[in-house]
Amino acid sequence: MQAKRFIAADMRRALDMVKNEFGEDAMILSTERTTKGVELVATVEASLMAKDPILNVSPSPNQQNIEKAASCFQSAPATSVAAFSKAFSAQKSSSFSEIKGPASGKTRQELAVEVEVANRKMLAARKAESVSLEEWAEAKVSPPKSVKPTLEKGMQRQKNDQYIRQSDEDIRCLHKEIADMRQTLETQLSQMAEIQENRYLEVQAAGKVSDSQVHSVIPDIRRQLSLLGLTNACNDQLMASIGSENISSSNKQKL
Repeated sequence: MQAKRFIAADMRRALDMVKNEFGEDAMILSTERTTKGVELVATVEASLMAKDPILNVSPSPNQQNIEKAASCFQSAPATSVAAFSKAFSAQKSSSFSEIKGPASGKTRQELAVEVEVANRKMLAARKAESVSLEEWAEAKVSPPKSVKPTLEKGMQRQKNDQYIRQSDEDIRCLHKEIADMRQTLETQLSQMAEIQENRYLEVQAAGKVSDSQVHSVIPDIRRQLSLLGLTNACNDQLMASIGSENISSSNKQKL
């Protein structure tokens, strides 16, 4: 009996290697999955090898070691290559989705799920990369973010300066209006005092009005001055100045 180990990527290729090496009458002693794929240990009767000159070759040292290891499987039930191939084909056709990958030991459904997840991750990575490229392009075109607060501060400072200038101008206009109103009021008061003084002088010169009658007109004058916005202190000061001027003028007339 001659035994030999066959290693292939999948079961079908391993069976084809056994058929090509030992023929249809070879017996499968064991099967095992490895990182490289599938490993089969097959044997063939010496009588069959004698009939086939192709199979009748002198065993190499490695082959002799395999034959010694194969003697351990003689007590175990062996399966012919034809029967094993038939059973393998039936199993593959009945549960095609449950056949596991040669290296990972996972079913095709599990591998399909992993492929789908990997594709999604790859699409997400490409999308993230495209977004980062767009951000990079925007950063190249747009001004730096650190410049934006500086521009905002400059615009705010400019607005504040403009508001201050406008406020200063409004204050100057208000001062001017107050000065104009004061000048107008002083002019009106001066004219009124002059008119009252002229009337007093005319009446006094004619001798038709006494001092008591003149003093009776003073409240009316004070009321009119109050309507113009003068305080009582200003009225008193103005009336005192009018009285002193009248006294001095009357003294001059007597002299």
